[in-house]
Amino acid sequence: MHYKVNIQPDAKTDIIESSNRYDEQHFGLGEEFIQRVDKALIQILLQPLGYQKIFMNFRKLLIKQFPYCIYYLVDYQEKKIDIIAVIHPSRNPDIWKKRTDKK
Repeated sequence: MHYKVNIQPDAKTDIIESSNRYDEQHFGLGEEFIQRVDKALIQILLQPLGYQKIFMNFRKLLIKQFPYCIYYLVDYQEKKIDIIAVIHPSRNPDIWKKRTDKK
């Protein structure tokens, strides 16, 4: 079963801002964060239903070595995965939920 991954603009902003914050802490850490996000996206692509279901067709995956989760929506009929947010799990869950209202 092949799925297409679509990273929503807000999620792209999450990744860039988080990467920049990590680089401010230690140069090169931001690039490592992006590499871990890329690996996590590949995991999601290979096993879209293999991660924690949090609400209806929404799931999340914790990024290895960084305290961030990728929140995503699986559209079974369209064979599509929408990356909604890449945020720290302690942040208000309304962040990713409000983004789903735009869909």
